[in-house]
Amino acid sequence: MKQCVTKPTPFTASRKLKLVNVISSNKLEGPALKLYLEKAKATKAKTALRKQLAEYAHDAWSSWMRYLWEKSLHTETGEVIIPVDSVKRWERQMNTVYVDLPEEEQTSDLKEADQMLKIITQHCKL
Repeated sequence: MKQCVTKPTPFTASRKLKLVNVISSNKLEGPALKLYLEKAKATKAKTALRKQLAEYAHDAWSSWMRYLWEKSLHTETGEVIIPVDSVKRWERQMNTVYVDLPEEEQTSDLKEADQMLKIITQHCKL
């Protein structure tokens, strides 16, 4: 089984001071201190990874919306009309499970997965 190991990140001086105060007030020592520090580091790494994945998700969505807007007809009243050939293709794709997609469409999805894996592997040692 592969294991995700977070990269250590340096604490700022103010965070070090806060951490020292928390530790001294709770009198954490030995294994308890080590566990506390590991959990704090893991939480920070998880938050950073989550934000990077959310940023990627937003970028992918906004790219898709730009593409959709370019393919569509925009009326004077502000309506957006999607061409029927695009609607038919996208309806077929959204109603098809991945394994049943044509190879070209699976390749497109794999490229998206590769982008997500790239972000994850920046945070994990696989």
